[in-house]
Formats: sequence, C-alpha cells, structure tokens
Amino acid sequence: MLEEFTGIYCGFCPDGHLVATNFSAANPGDVVLVNVHAGPFANPSGNDPDFTTNYGDSIDIISNVAGYPAGNINRRVFSSFSQNPGGMAMSRGSWASAGGTVLGETSYVNIALEGDIDITTNVLTVDVEMYFTANAPSDVNLNVALLQNNITGPQSGSSGNPSQVNADGTYNHMHMLREFLTGQWGEVITTTTSGTTVTRQYTYNIPANINNIPVSIGDLEVVAYVAEGQTDVITGAKGPMNFTAPAGSVVADLSANAASNSSSDYCDPNFTPEVTINNNSNQDASNFDVSYSINGGTPVSQNVTATLTAGNSTTITFGATTLNAGVNTITYEVSTANNNSLFDLTSANNTSSPDPIIVVATAPFGTYWYEDFEAYALNDDSFQNSHSLNPEGNNFGVMNQNIDPSVTNNLGGYGASANSLYFDFYNTGSGGSMSLMWEKLDLSATTGNEIVFDLAYAQYTSENDRLEIEVSSDCGATWTSVYNKAGAQLSTRAASTAFYIPASGDWRTETVDISTYDGSAELMIRFKGTSNYGNNLYVDNVQFRNNTYVSLEENRLANAFKFYPNPTDKDLFLEFDLEAEAELSIRLMDLAAREVLNISPETLAAGFHKKTLSLEHLPAGTYFLELSIDGEISIEKLLLK
Repeated sequence: MLEEFTGIYCGFCPDGHLVATNFSAANPGDVVLVNVHAGPFANPSGNDPDFTTNYGDSIDIISNVAGYPAGNINRRVFSSFSQNPGGMAMSRGSWASAGGTVLGETSYVNIALEGDIDITTNVLTVDVEMYFTANAPSDVNLNVALLQNNITGPQSGSSGNPSQVNADGTYNHMHMLREFLTGQWGEVITTTTSGTTVTRQYTYNIPANINNIPVSIGDLEVVAYVAEGQTDVITGAKGPMNFTAPAGSVVADLSANAASNSSSDYCDPNFTPEVTINNNSNQDASNFDVSYSINGGTPVSQNVTATLTAGNSTTITFGATTLNAGVNTITYEVSTANNNSLFDLTSANNTSSPDPIIVVATAPFGTYWYEDFEAYALNDDSFQNSHSLNPEGNNFGVMNQNIDPSVTNNLGGYGASANSLYFDFYNTGSGGSMSLMWEKLDLSATTGNEIVFDLAYAQYTSENDRLEIEVSSDCGATWTSVYNKAGAQLSTRAASTAFYIPASGDWRTETVDISTYDGSAELMIRFKGTSNYGNNLYVDNVQFRNNTYVSLEENRLANAFKFYPNPTDKDLFLEFDLEAEAELSIRLMDLAAREVLNISPETLAAGFHKKTLSLEHLPAGTYFLELSIDGEISIEKLLLK
C-alpha cells in the first residue's frame, strides 16, 4: 500500500501522483494507492475546496513527513529512504525501491473485499474476507477505506502530470481518501491463528457531499488492509464495486464535454452555447436533460428524447446569446433527475466548464494606468481593468511575506511595498505559461507612451524562463511583442537553487518605448510569463504612462507627503511639510482621467500642514490623487470603498 501525502498547493505533488501511477501500472493488481490530503499544502484558502479528512493529519504525524509529496510503503520504516530519521515517510524517488522490497515478501494473511451500492437508497455494503495462512500476532487491525476518483479541483504544478489536467485547466484528483468505515486505526481482529477465516460486513450511508465535495457513486472505490496497530501494514487489496438498481431501470454513465472557448476576439459578445454528451456505459440512454448557465445564472435547458446508444455521443446546440463585459463562466450539465428509470452513476463528469470567455468593455478604461498590487491579498489574481490568463492553474498572483513565517522583508519593488505580482516558475513545468492582460487604453490624444515596471528574477541554474510584453490594437486578434527577455538577460541577481524570494537590492526598473502606438484609440497590453522550470519572477509598479501621466517613482514629492487611509470609505487625510512658502493645488481624477474634485490653488506658509478631503459623495472605485506644489506634480493611486 502506497499512502501518498499531497495537497492542492504542493507544486511537486502532481509529479508524485505520476510516480505513484507508474509504480501501480508496473505492478498490476499488487499496489493499492491511497492519496491523503494533509499538511500545510492541503489546507484550503478562500473559495478553494477542502479535500482534507478527519483522519489525514494523524496519519501524516505518525509518518513523520518532512516535505511534500511524501509517501509510506505499508507504513514501514525504510531507514535509508526516510525523510526524517526513523520516519516512515519517503520522498517520491524512493517509493518504487521500497515497494519492490515489499512485493518480494510473503504475508501471513490474504484479504479480499467487495462493495455494493444500492442506487435507490445510496447505502454502501462492504464484505471483507481474511484468511490467515500462518499464525499472526494475537490482534491485528482491519482497516476499510472509502476512496473517490475523478474529483476536479485546483492543483499547483498541475503541468507536472498533464494526463490528469482537464480541458478547463482543473486537475483530476484520484484515489482520494474520503472516509474510514472502520475508524481512524481500524477494527481489532483477535482470531488470527493459521487456517482461520474471518469475515466482516460494513454498511455506510453515502452522503451527497463530504466537506462540500460532491460524492459521485460511480467514482467510489473501497480498499482494505491489515496492520499491526497503527503501523506495519501486512497486506492490502482493492475490491470491485457493484451497483443494485430497480428492475427495468437503465444504469448509465453520461458525461458532458464542452470544447474550449476561443478568445481570439475579446470584443465580440456573441456566443452560441454547444456541448457534447457522451454515453460511456454499455446501455442505451434516452430522456435526459442538458442545460447551460452563465456565471451561475438561471439554467437554459433542453430535453433529449432521442436514444443515445451505448458508446456514442451527441452534440447539443443552444440558441445564440449575448455575453456581458467581463469574465463569463459557462457551465454545461447533463442530468437524469427527471427520469426515474435512468440512473447516472458518475456525477463528477456531468458538468463541464471550459475556459471562461472574456469580453472586454466597449469603452477604454483610461489613458494611463498604474498598478502596484497593494490593494490585494496574498494569492489574489483578479485585478482592476485586467484579466489573469492561467488555464493550467499555475501559481500566479499576489505575493507578500505572508507566504511563510520565515519571510520578514517586503516583497514589493525594491522592498518599498508589501506586494508584487508573482510568476511561479519554480513549480511550473517547462512550457507552462501565465499572463496578465489589461483591457483597452485610449491613447488617441496622447504622446510619448511607454511601459515602466520593476522586476526581480533569479535563474535556478541556467534555465531560460521568459517574460514577454505584447500589445494588441485589434482587441486580441493579433499581438505584437514589444519586450522579450529570458534567462540571464532577464535575471536581476545570481542564480539560486532555493525557492527564490527577492531582496530589496534584487530589483531592476525596465522602460519599454511604445510611442509607435501614440494615437491608438484601443490598445491592450499583456505581460506573459513562460516557464522553463527555473525560478521565480516578480513584477511590480506597472505603469502605462504618457504625456497625461507624470511618473511618481522618481518624483521627489512622492516621499514629501503622505495620505491615509488607503483604501478609504469617507475622509482622506493629507500631511506634508513645506520648506518654504509655496502654492498648493489638489486634484482627484477617475480612471478615465476625468476630474472629480479640484481644490483651488492656495499659497501656504513654510512648515507642517494637514488637510482633510471629504470623499463620501463619490462612488467606490479607483482614483488618482494629484498634488501640485509650485508646479511640481506627484500622482498616487487611491482606492475608495
């Protein structure tokens, strides 16, 4: 039995899943795989699913796991392979060697089991039989575990095991521990002499979900193993699963499969929903419902009365619809709920959500932009006026020192701020990519356009991770590269084989001239990172600037005054010191560079000053605060809640 410790935020875990799968395939029928989501990489954050159980952490602790992925072979200590001295947990490179040792040994007990699910009552019955071929210890523990396959969800580093990556970028989780029918450490069996046969039967009421993860009865499997106490598994087995249905009913497996949506024209809101329904079973099916919904809205449904023969498929096309500007998630579903004679075993494949469709707003959002990522939390990947393009689900989003207690320095540009944008090339397989795409800028009345940003990057050794900046004036139909650096050319410091966290001195400021696009009425910009399985890249203080926007990064006024709170929901306080008498003016502008507040110029004496601006009459959103002292201007971004 290979007990693998894994988690959705573990970048190397997909490679561990692949190692386990290959080991099992090389020894058909002789390897039981159990995936235990436990440890720090398994604890969900935000809206991510919770794949943990009440049992996983206890198994993780007794195994003495030092890093993930890790695995036990029959819960035995192989001292030459242990991650920690005396621990059962081993790194993935040792599983096959330790497993080979166990496969060459005999055991004192044979075990077999079989499961049956009553489809009408959702009751699982498991029958287990043990035969002792030799005398065993006076008591051993029988463990019966319920596992589930094909659970879709996020997974860092998913490109390390592409066979389990779904069309929509989610990951197919297999052999996931869901429940122990015999409790944490099993049922004690005391009749263990040679020639003895022991039988046990367990029943389990299958819930609709576990930790809000739907339970799909067609994806369940049962395994059993005999252990000496909590450790030292002697042998294990996986049993077949049978299904009991009412007489005359059809037991099928219908799946929905929608093709990936094209984003070649981000300005076209017209969309025709279409989905293919597959009959994966050996029985014909008819009278089922197919539907789609947009962003969780009211489903649009069709009933399919025609017979879908076993092993075949049919494509259902709905009427054309118009999508709203923004990110549109289309979810398709096939359902047998309205047919009491048709049962669908595997609910996990009943829905399909291809890549979201992005529709860019008709009007440009402004003439310039400044993004410092400070208004967002760790791992956030949704930013104002832009869209994250990350179909593979790689680690991509906001990074700050909350990533780990050992990180104590600011991770923004030059260490001057908390946040930056993070491209995780350390855990992303070669070729994996992720992008941040801004919507349309109106440069029709601007000159001297340029892109300015800060970056920090370290190679692993000599890998050529790449950052490319592209622009499009035809709403994404075509893209032109205006910046393209990789490897040593991109690097801002010496190579490092450790997971790279930038120091304040690692940063470099890049300026990209895009003045050839002066006068463009609709220009889109995207930052695209492509991994060569090297090390991490950080980007911060992205500015799209021109003659309508004065850079603040090198402006001496940027540090001459402060304003707070930011974000604010009512009043804004400004504090500044004047070395001499000066004329002060204050303006507030929205994203389209429209003036929404203007404080008339006034002459102030030298010394400390504090002003209060009342903003409660303004709608929530992003604004730019412009402070002018004797004609010298500083501009800062302000968020109004």
